[in-house]
Amino acid sequence: MEIKATLIRSGMTQSDKEGRYIGISGQPLCDEGRIIIERAKNSYPQAERVYAATSKRCFETASLVYHNKNIFPASGFAPYDYGDFEGKYYDEIENDPRFERWAKAGEDKLPGAAAIYATDSGNIKQFRDIIDECVREKIRSVAIVTHRAAILAILRRYCVPNMAHSSIELEHGGGAVITYDAHAQSAKIEGFILNKKILKSY
Repeated sequence: MEIKATLIRSGMTQSDKEGRYIGISGQPLCDEGRIIIERAKNSYPQAERVYAATSKRCFETASLVYHNKNIFPASGFAPYDYGDFEGKYYDEIENDPRFERWAKAGEDKLPGAAAIYATDSGNIKQFRDIIDECVREKIRSVAIVTHRAAILAILRRYCVPNMAHSSIELEHGGGAVITYDAHAQSAKIEGFILNKKILKSY
């Protein structure tokens, strides 16, 4: 069974607009973020069912895009945890050796944060749970509004294995449409939302 999955990153928050690192902070969309989503509503594919991560920004984005649909909560999705650097500007932390080790050497976690591997694993499990539910209920199209971290994990696991996070660009409110083969447990990218492309080498 093939399932069309539309993966949408949550819209812009005030911290996003200001260039701060925001992960686990529960912020709503800012006014500009809402406007961007409203203007782009016709760019999003229709879906039989809509899921959203339970953060304010994800649920609000889903409600704007799919205002005529029930939104199913997907509590297993999580953003990256920036720990001690949550809410900081890049120029505040770029010379911090702890941040440099994480950004350049690929350390699995930042000080005071959850490990990236654990976050990725949880996000993949939630995606698999959604796919399993779609198979059971014979749902062939689904929209998933979630965090950048979850979309990166899904694309890297099923579409572009071993691709570095830095090779994937994802606008707020943007995303990808993939076709997932439930039998082969693999997926292919069909198109992009708001982004001309999100993979630098794709």
